[in-house]
Amino acid sequence: MRGKAIAIRHRVNIDTLQPEAAECLQMNDIATIELETNSPIFFDAYQLNRTTGSFIVIDPLTNATLAAGMIREDLSESASISTRKEIPPSQIPVTPLERCRRHGHYPAVILANARPIACRPT
Repeated sequence: MRGKAIAIRHRVNIDTLQPEAAECLQMNDIATIELETNSPIFFDAYQLNRTTGSFIVIDPLTNATLAAGMIREDLSESASISTRKEIPPSQIPVTPLERCRRHGHYPAVILANARPIACRPT
């Protein structure tokens, strides 16, 4: 997936641990930034789940690690909390009939014989 940093909120001064304004970052800088991805991603806040709340940034040309980070909050427009009890259509499981209509995948049961086949000496 591709993404880009769209804003640097602040850089952390490593001597005083205070935030300071920054227009760019250097190697080993610590900062709070805003990222934008080209497609939606699944994540949690780092304080809730360290696995799905962390990420690394890889250079697509060299495969070098450029950065690592923690996700603190969701800034997308869809981040508002829904108070409705109903399930959104995107989270309703797809039925076999709907899968067939969408993709032509017919439901089926395939039975396989799991007995081992004896090898004959040659």
